[in-house]
Amino acid sequence: MTKLPPPSGGGPEKRSAMPAQPLVPDKTQQLGPSGPSLIDSEAPVIRRTPPAGQIRPASDLVLPQASTGDEPRAGATDPGDGDQPALGDNPADTPKDRRDDENNTEDVSGGEEKSQPASGKRAVNETPRQRRPSLATQRARLERFVLSGKAGNTFRGVRDGIFAQNGIDMIAEISGKEIGDIGSGYGGIAQTAYHEGIDTVITSVNPNSRSSAGRRSISEDSPLFLRWAYPDITDEEIAAAIEHHNLRVSTKFAHELSDEFPAGRFERLIDIVAVHGHMPEGFDELYELTVEQMLRVLGPGGDILVVDGFPTAVGNRSEQTGEIGMKEKVLRRMGVNYEPIIKDPDSEFKPAVGVRIFK
Repeated sequence: MTKLPPPSGGGPEKRSAMPAQPLVPDKTQQLGPSGPSLIDSEAPVIRRTPPAGQIRPASDLVLPQASTGDEPRAGATDPGDGDQPALGDNPADTPKDRRDDENNTEDVSGGEEKSQPASGKRAVNETPRQRRPSLATQRARLERFVLSGKAGNTFRGVRDGIFAQNGIDMIAEISGKEIGDIGSGYGGIAQTAYHEGIDTVITSVNPNSRSSAGRRSISEDSPLFLRWAYPDITDEEIAAAIEHHNLRVSTKFAHELSDEFPAGRFERLIDIVAVHGHMPEGFDELYELTVEQMLRVLGPGGDILVVDGFPTAVGNRSEQTGEIGMKEKVLRRMGVNYEPIIKDPDSEFKPAVGVRIFK
């Protein structure tokens, strides 16, 4: 196994933004062996049509409520959030999409709605009825969010700092197994595993590859990341790594995996700050369908390795209420076995940074 030399200097020179498709360096990920924390890393991250400022996970977004006539439309961008819109409020939306979303909801408030007083104003202590999108609307919103480019692509290699910092040996996790990399971004796991000669077969699953722009960004931007992680890599080795990645690519969403893959296809699935990180709280039905699909394409004894890191990760409790999150509630309801990944077991709060979900 090739031992990686440490990156030299401060990494490759950052590329200037192009008017049509700006390339924006970000500091949200670590490339190369060990190194500084994710926030301190100077490794370049390129996002096509990126938001201004830090990307907010879809998990932070608020479900729509019935309108009182005064508040902004559900899903509108909050002041101070940059130009990262709430889920469903992106350029891919059309007026018809939004009307369909509003119609395809169900009442989850419990109890009857109080009648309006003659004045037309809401009665004291009366709250709007809570509306939950139907499964079809949940799917449509998430798909539009991802395909609009708001979720962004990232490049994470097998020695990415996010793994070492959370006590995960990704090389050991994928060695000798057939892997499905769900939400694979640029396909960095497959590319770096091939370059290092790791005995594994990896299928990269990324709906963004449906577009020619998404496919082109992989071929154009991956060389920058590979040269950052491996300063001595040659042009021929870069081309070989990208070509190897392209041999096994799926454009399916996690909630439709069985449309392409037979039951028991993979020995392990990995989800690195992707599917779980972008699943909004409250989308119970879509999350349950997603887990069902992921488990279906796993073979006996297989598991899903999720590296999340968001406060909504399975195993974390709400700071306000102390309750477990939506994802953990769904896993319990489904009766599946899971084990949160705890970064610091000695910590008083024991924050989870991911989860293993077992077949």
